[in-house]
Amino acid sequence: MTLTGMEPAILLVRVLDLVGTFVFAISGAALGVQRGFDLFGVLVLAFVTAVFGGITRDLLIGAVPPVSVASWQNLPWL
Repeated sequence: MTLTGMEPAILLVRVLDLVGTFVFAISGAALGVQRGFDLFGVLVLAFVTAVFGGITRDLLIGAVPPVSVASWQNLPWL
């Protein structure tokens, strides 16, 4: 057991999931900046890209229902 109370493998998967969501958000924000959106538009595009990118990733790997829909624990990270 680690200090977080999670198994190391579960912790690794959780961290990789959050990193992937962050990368999706960064790519959406970068596209918004490139297209000349204002701050609100960049934030909305980053949010939508992060959420739907994660859902798409889960559907492609066969995780049905997607983790972001099935678990309330992702809500604070949005």
